[in-house]
Amino acid sequence: MMIYETYDLDLINRIANLPEILPHITPPDGSISELDFVDEVSNPFRYKFLVNEDHTGMTIFENYLPGCWEGHTLFSLECRGKKAVTTGKAMTKYMCEHYPVILLSGQTPVDNLAANRFNTLVGWIKVNGLAHPGTQFTGIHQIMGPVNYYVFMGV
Repeated sequence: MMIYETYDLDLINRIANLPEILPHITPPDGSISELDFVDEVSNPFRYKFLVNEDHTGMTIFENYLPGCWEGHTLFSLECRGKKAVTTGKAMTKYMCEHYPVILLSGQTPVDNLAANRFNTLVGWIKVNGLAHPGTQFTGIHQIMGPVNYYVFMGV
């Protein structure tokens, strides 16, 4: 599985605005009908955009402390199941090999069972006893309702 870093705004926006992705990263009231990552692409020190070779999966890693990155997965319908797990593992490995990673973290809605299972299969660890009770804005997207926290320890 080939993973590469990109700052191709057209590609990033195309993936983020897919109908199976957009509703999960925008407010549920429909107030945002299209995303544009122009600001994030212009800040490569804070954001890393990783895509798989066929552009069916993308993870945006957002740096919030030195060596600490929050991952935001955006996988199309063509990147599910075993392919999603392989892609997720490869993206995690890429980050650890190319950047000084102390911690990768992520938040997943409690009721999204498939995404919670994905995190575990990729090798991320659920932080037991730590869950956020409600709606929150986390950098580049909004999560509705309670979430589980996952971490992957780097070096």
